[in-house]
Amino acid sequence: MSLNIMKINQLRETAFKMSLPTSGVKVLDRKWRLTTYPSCFIGNEAVDWICKELNVTDRNQAVVFGQELLEAGFFKHVVEEQKPFLDDYFFYRFYPIPTEEQIFEHVNDTWLENMIRLLDLTGSDISWELEKQLPCALIFSRLMPEKKIKAYKVSTIIDGTTTQLIDLLHNRMIERHKEWNETFAEGRIVLSVNPTLNIQYWRYALGVLADRDFLVVRRLKRFDDGSVLIADRSIEYGIVPPLKNCVRCNLEFNIRYFKDLANGKCQFVYINLTDIKGWVPSFVVNKANADISYQEIQHIAACIAKDSQIESNNSTTNLK
Repeated sequence: MSLNIMKINQLRETAFKMSLPTSGVKVLDRKWRLTTYPSCFIGNEAVDWICKELNVTDRNQAVVFGQELLEAGFFKHVVEEQKPFLDDYFFYRFYPIPTEEQIFEHVNDTWLENMIRLLDLTGSDISWELEKQLPCALIFSRLMPEKKIKAYKVSTIIDGTTTQLIDLLHNRMIERHKEWNETFAEGRIVLSVNPTLNIQYWRYALGVLADRDFLVVRRLKRFDDGSVLIADRSIEYGIVPPLKNCVRCNLEFNIRYFKDLANGKCQFVYINLTDIKGWVPSFVVNKANADISYQEIQHIAACIAKDSQIESNNSTTNLK
């Protein structure tokens, strides 16, 4: 279901009021057939609340509105995720509903500073172990505290500019993502706070494995020295609950740093820590993440080269 931003904000405001402890629908730990379901509310009590608080006289209309809230992802049935909203004794549970301030806090300046330190632009952090030294790139890995999977870092120099990279990786990322990752199946900006901060949804079709999807906060940061950082980090957000037959991944961090150099070249440093969840062993995940990280940089560089060629051809045509 696709909802426009205005509609989402209206539903979010109602869901927020509905979840308030003092004036919202009653949320309690409830029992059914010897099983306790924590922090949930009852469908028919929610219909009562909608009728009273929104001045809805027809309970069927209240159910329709409640279904909109459910389909938008603000709450779901405690057991059957696909169960509709009903005016009956069924248990539902709210999803967390972050404010714009909470979204920003997820990728705040302190977190970005930590990510910049982790990038290790000076190459002095011995925690990064060199895995491959290629003619055009250095590939490093490191174990993170309390993690079985490794973080990976790719450091390279590409032909291109920060302006081109911002356009490709931020402004038109959803539109062009499949150009550098063929497994990309769909994506969208779920909520835009401002031009440099949003929530995005991505889904990837992996063939023999179940589809994987991500829900992330994306932030773009420009620095005084002209360098640019694009940061992604997973977030739980009610608008897009996990899909059936699709595994929700955890993106600890996905950081792309770039800075213009002389002669139309650009420094590009990339770090990533992704847990794809599911049954895949960690050593397989580590091997795949290393290869994917390097391949992604190669494909991005190819996209930039293609864009540069198109720009050059257009300039030549305009001069004729």
